[in-house]
Amino acid sequence: MEDKDRDVLRDEIRRAVWNCGENNSPGPDGYTFEFFRKYWSFVGPDFCVAVEHFFATGLFPKGCNSSFIALILKVADAKFVTDFRPISLIGCVYKVITKVLANRLASVISDLVSETQSAFVANRQILDGPFILNEVLNWCKRNRRQAMFFKVDFANAYDLVLWDYLLDVLHAFGFGPNWFR
Repeated sequence: MEDKDRDVLRDEIRRAVWNCGENNSPGPDGYTFEFFRKYWSFVGPDFCVAVEHFFATGLFPKGCNSSFIALILKVADAKFVTDFRPISLIGCVYKVITKVLANRLASVISDLVSETQSAFVANRQILDGPFILNEVLNWCKRNRRQAMFFKVDFANAYDLVLWDYLLDVLHAFGFGPNWFR
């Protein structure tokens, strides 16, 4: 876990840039990753400085955390908010920092997440839980078994997180101070 808290390497930044889609929607700065790849020899060193700044200070360089939300039509002649798909246009520096952190977490996530969790884990689908529940319910009905199920509303769970406790747990798993800025 110690290497997850080390300083970011320029090769790690470059790999993250190349792992992002070339022609994804440009951020507020108007640049795509295709631009950064094509001109990496020129813009790469400055781009790396911006990413390194975040890992050293926990702060984004000015303007790098800006984002815009654009609405994409889902249907012709849209009249309701649900007729639009929002897309967030964020800058490349922000995306690369996120990719570096995600790459670091990918190697230890299986140690942190239960085998039974079905959402936000590679090769698992968020709908696995409801499908499994449906199968269990059908099995109980077919076999005339009594069972009790309860539904937990996680809608406000984020607001109820005890952040000090969460940080203590992450620290116990070996995540150092660079993860807690």
